Amino acid sequence: MGKSLPIFNAPSLAGAFGSIQQQVTQFFTPSSTAPAPHDGRTVDDFKPYLIALNLTKRCNLKCDHCYLDATTKSAGGNDELSTDECYKLIDQIAEVNKGCLLVITGGEPLVRPDILDIARHAVTLGFMVVFGTNGMLINDRMAKELVEIGVMGMGISIDSLDPQKHNRFRGVPGAWEATGGRVSELAAEGVIYVQDQGSQLVARLAARPRLVLDACAAPGGKALLLADELEASGGRVVAADASPSRLRTLAELRRRWASPNLSLLVADAARPPFSTVFDALLLDAPCSALGTLARHPDVRWRSRASDIARHSRRQSRLLEALSPLVGTDGLLVYATCSDEEEETEAVVARFLEDHPEFEPATPPEWARPFTDGRFLRTCPETHGGDAFFVAPLQRPRGDKPRTISRDMVG
Repeated sequence: MGKSLPIFNAPSLAGAFGSIQQQVTQFFTPSSTAPAPHDGRTVDDFKPYLIALNLTKRCNLKCDHCYLDATTKSAGGNDELSTDECYKLIDQIAEVNKGCLLVITGGEPLVRPDILDIARHAVTLGFMVVFGTNGMLINDRMAKELVEIGVMGMGISIDSLDPQKHNRFRGVPGAWEATGGRVSELAAEGVIYVQDQGSQLVARLAARPRLVLDACAAPGGKALLLADELEASGGRVVAADASPSRLRTLAELRRRWASPNLSLLVADAARPPFSTVFDALLLDAPCSALGTLARHPDVRWRSRASDIARHSRRQSRLLEALSPLVGTDGLLVYATCSDEEEETEAVVARFLEDHPEFEPATPPEWARPFTDGRFLRTCPETHGGDAFFVAPLQRPRGDKPRTISRDMVG
């Protein structure tokens, strides 16, 4: 193993700023007492792509577990960087890689009265800025201002789904209630995207390296998660949908999330325009949505028995149209937010009978808790959230994949 990454302790730099570039250079320069391999690489080959700045020890909570030994005082300590010093530190980071992900955290960063100015300075320099916060200090005005500044996202700490356990862990009564309300405001402003665990399960199962098609992508939560999962490995996601207006919504989400490896295309999944094959294909099929009754109780009044059969026929047609796009050793993930047999096992059984080149895939270890027979499910009574059915299907035999046309997915 090589040496661990350098740690830049912001408080220790107060009054004694050196060049971060010099510090990184020094870190990668082998000392006479600790020989290191010489493979021709320089400091320019080791640019940081994520940096967390703990800019304050101040906090509005009293968590026993806090690794910063945060305090609840309203004023900063004598080891806290001033606004100008924070600007200077961020300027120095920009000299190394101003396009990296900059996580502004603490303590609770939002207790600093200058924190929005600091975030604005970082955004102006080209950083992708994200806040790590407990969420209690976010209100409607704050959420709007974060969006206007250009903050890309918020990481909100929730320690338990049980409010009493969360409050006890955080050391302040009402912490859960305050944080939960802030999540709704952030979602309304587009700072965060709230996603059911069933949706996350579906997207993560389809996250194969290289090239993935999300055939019915709008409104786009799964496509965004797929792009996040594949970005580090250089994988690409094509998000297609037949509705131009719904795809415009996804385009705005892509802009907010800055997903460079996500391409959008208006396309009907029943008549896919592609002349290539994909390493993985996600079909989150249009369905009755009866698995979302807990969130959308009105579905029960809008659904008729005949709708189930109609959806089932359409789902079979979509599988038939899309399956030729799955390459050798590729994965076809069929999913519905319905638990009706006619839309789940029955559709997959017919498909497998007509297509012996596909077979049920073995789920990864992390997905085993959701296994139900040959396929996977999320159940409201067991897992909470929506009911999802997921059938990952492997194609171990088939035509050799062809080279993708970049014009098709640009």
